[in-house]
This record gives sequence, C-alpha cells and structure tokens, in this order.
Amino acid sequence: MQSYIQINVRNELIGYFFSMIFICASIAVPIGSTLFGLIIDQHAIEALAIISAGITVINAIWFVLISRR
Repeated sequence: MQSYIQINVRNELIGYFFSMIFICASIAVPIGSTLFGLIIDQHAIEALAIISAGITVINAIWFVLISRR
C-alpha cells in the first residue's frame, strides 16, 4: 500500500497521506485490540474463522484491483 501511495499520489501530498494513515492506524489499534480481545475471549474459534475469512477477502479484492491496472 505504501508503494502504491508513493507511485500514485502527487509529491506535495505524500506527507499528508502518510500522516493521515498513521493517525488513523494509531486510533484504530487500541479500539480493535479491545474489541477483538473481548470477542475472542468468548468465541475463540468462530472469531478466528471470521477474522481469517475477512483478511482473505480483503487480500483477494486488493489483488483483483491491482491486477486490473
């Protein structure tokens, strides 16, 4: 994703894009850790299956979008 941004975003905006990405990631990590921790404590196997399926779907969509270019 970082390579994609560096190639397709104008040089003047790269710093802005990266700072926004890392700000959003910094906000999302504690929220996600708390939510997934609570879910996994109660339903470990189901949560692992859903998370794995979600990651697989996101990667497949990303691969399809990149291969179309």
